[in-house]
Amino acid sequence: MKTMKAEFWEKKGQKMALEVFHQAAEKVPAYQDFLKKQGINSSTIKTLEDFQERVPVMTKNNYLSQYSLNELSQGEIKKNAFGMCFTSGITGSPASMLTSKKSLPPVINGIMGFFHYLWETRSPSNYTLCINGFALGPWLASFLSNFVLAKEAERYNFTLVTPGSNPEMMAETLERIGKSYDQVIVMAYPTILKAFFDEAEKREINWNEFNVKILSAGEPLPINLREYVLNKIDPQRKDPWRILDFFATTDASVLGFGTPLAMVIHQIINGDEGLCSSIFGLKEIPNLFQYNPAAVFVEEVEDKLNVTKTGVIPIVRYQMGDLGKVASFSKMISALQKKGYSIENLLKKSGWQKGCFKWPFFIYLGRADDMVIIYSGAKVYARNLFNLLERPETKEIKNFKLTTETDDSYNIRLIVYLQLNPGLNFSPQDLTKMEEKYQKLVHEELLKSNIDYKDAYRLNPNITRPIVKIFSYGEGPFEKDQSKPKPKMVI
Repeated sequence: MKTMKAEFWEKKGQKMALEVFHQAAEKVPAYQDFLKKQGINSSTIKTLEDFQERVPVMTKNNYLSQYSLNELSQGEIKKNAFGMCFTSGITGSPASMLTSKKSLPPVINGIMGFFHYLWETRSPSNYTLCINGFALGPWLASFLSNFVLAKEAERYNFTLVTPGSNPEMMAETLERIGKSYDQVIVMAYPTILKAFFDEAEKREINWNEFNVKILSAGEPLPINLREYVLNKIDPQRKDPWRILDFFATTDASVLGFGTPLAMVIHQIINGDEGLCSSIFGLKEIPNLFQYNPAAVFVEEVEDKLNVTKTGVIPIVRYQMGDLGKVASFSKMISALQKKGYSIENLLKKSGWQKGCFKWPFFIYLGRADDMVIIYSGAKVYARNLFNLLERPETKEIKNFKLTTETDDSYNIRLIVYLQLNPGLNFSPQDLTKMEEKYQKLVHEELLKSNIDYKDAYRLNPNITRPIVKIFSYGEGPFEKDQSKPKPKMVI
């Protein structure tokens, strides 16, 4: 795979996108109806230009939520589906996605092959303990990873432990048996990772006694948290590849890999504002991933990421609701070369000697809809709090906004700003009492309306519980709302 040129991967992705489109148009009842309503004759879509200019964009609202699972599926569910994952969606009601039996071998080979690429997990002389700290249940991270890892344990020197998002049990596992293995892979959401390291500090765990590797997914991995973790497990920076960042969604599975090349380029780009601007039109980027065009076709359309991918439920130009930008491998390398950088020299200087994949790149810039991600990857939507304003005990409040803040311990906290109705003013003491009252009301509403929040609260009540701040009308984050026809509810 490392010998294949960028052009090979680009053509592979383009061919795959057209094949998935025609397959869906031929075999999926829902997609046939979808194209008919859009006035699209599938036989006229012959080139990538046809595909990108004429094939309609698919979303949850205009497609996935409009048809039954049988209508969305490519063949009978009972024959083709290995299992089902869930996502909470914007209403708190779980939406289901099917996992294909045919997709399992390439998923296993792809993910575990990548583990071996980074960490030699399939080496006969290397014994690996894997602690899976993703939330247990029907969620993609735990459902798919536990199955994939269990299959790996059948064939290689690989032991799987599944404590779920339980930092205490994760640390207990490391203490009890971690020293018996050549390396320990810890998998978790960034917020759970932080809680795991906090628990390890309480137990006075000596990180020098373990060879710990980290897989992070489910929510963005803050740069400062990455540095914090590396300072614990590798203070000398002898092995900067100890942390692997994945980008995955329930509806599209694994999309992006934080490859060594992506990590090295990320550092270079964020140290050169002109270079970052020439590639992505930004001053700096929060992350950088590579993706395999043979498995998924990714487009950037109006700053949103669109995905085409096969499966029991094929998705074609599916707009996930994530903001992002895409850059071809050729564009990336050309921009680096103009600044005097060589990827071979960059990798060699950083200590990576296993080569690289000439895959395209993308960055994730957050959700396009009204949503924030908090502890344990829980998604909180503005719509989850709409009913709050209808309750008689909230008559002082006109509207609200959601945001997040990273506290001094690198935990992502949910912040709810509330705006008082015009003419209302309270003393500082009374505002403090009101904030305590509304923290309880917001918490109760989220427990009722959002199963992600409820699960995160079960895992860590203190970190998950929202912080409420109240402002007078037109002040603070609400100051500029009067000049906007549609003020943002998430900031």
